[in-house]
Amino acid sequence: MIGPIERTVFQEHRRWLGAGVDGCVLDLGGGTGRQIEHLQGADRIILIEPDSRMHRHAEARGDVGPGMSIITAQGEALPLADGSCDHVVASLVLCTVRDVRLTLAEAHRVLRPGGEFRFFEHVADDGAGGLLQRAINPLWGKIAGGCQLTRTPVEAVRATPGLRVESIDRLSVGLPPVYPCVRGVAIAE
Repeated sequence: MIGPIERTVFQEHRRWLGAGVDGCVLDLGGGTGRQIEHLQGADRIILIEPDSRMHRHAEARGDVGPGMSIITAQGEALPLADGSCDHVVASLVLCTVRDVRLTLAEAHRVLRPGGEFRFFEHVADDGAGGLLQRAINPLWGKIAGGCQLTRTPVEAVRATPGLRVESIDRLSVGLPPVYPCVRGVAIAE
């Protein structure tokens, strides 16, 4: 369903998420593996995805290789050691987790001090766009894999103890009702 927008709009932001990553990188909500090709600077890549059916899609992309793990798990309970990751990337996933704050706390927990949490997410819109999002959100969640259009991930990142926001940019990208988007970086302290 989102293939065309992935290729024309989101691809640039996926490249941004992966630019300069190294060491161990956790892709939080790795889905079908669209982020893998942009994480090539990493020594180790861990995809966390709660839907085991998505693993087959990620494996079929052909980018899965040595140093890569695909793990069935929830963002709220990451099966990784404290401080074991250099980077955590989240792309269009905070809208679907059950508990955004707990997921962000887990991302912080697995990051080493000084590690980066990089994110590209859609956010609740203001004005008429927000009215549309609130009106269709219950149905949208059922047809779009649990996606919640009314989430405010920026506020959740800012409120996460131990994550210091370095940058957040609001972007006029996406396709209503999945519009607008933000991308940012927070550092684990």
